[in-house]
Amino acid sequence: MTQADIDNIAGVFNEACVDDGPAGAAPKCSNVTTPPNQNPTLSLTKTARIKVITYSFKITNTGNVTLSTVALSDPMIGTITGCDAQTLAPGAMTTCEADYTVSAKDLINGFVTNVASATAAGGVMKTATVTMTPLTVVSVP
Repeated sequence: MTQADIDNIAGVFNEACVDDGPAGAAPKCSNVTTPPNQNPTLSLTKTARIKVITYSFKITNTGNVTLSTVALSDPMIGTITGCDAQTLAPGAMTTCEADYTVSAKDLINGFVTNVASATAAGGVMKTATVTMTPLTVVSVP
């Protein structure tokens, strides 16, 4: 069958006749219509790529002394506003978010590792690291 035959839902008509010549019996014919073996299917692959990573930050004073000049910095984002506090009492916290736009190099690497640092007066410092991987997720068809 050709592609046109498969696409034709009516199928393929075929007729065969036998004839023993002009002096013989009447011709005999038989026909059949063969339906196409149609198998309509699709394939779909979906990929996702992270373009922007939103980091959430929560700085909590877990000590027993009020901290002053609390600040948050991130070398990939720079100084982040909104998490700064003049003072942070014991048990108190400040929160904020910042967006990082994924670079072409990040996509080639397939991951982003980011380190942020919270600081306070008197040399108090704490760092946190987050690795986002994979940046590209391929679905299974």
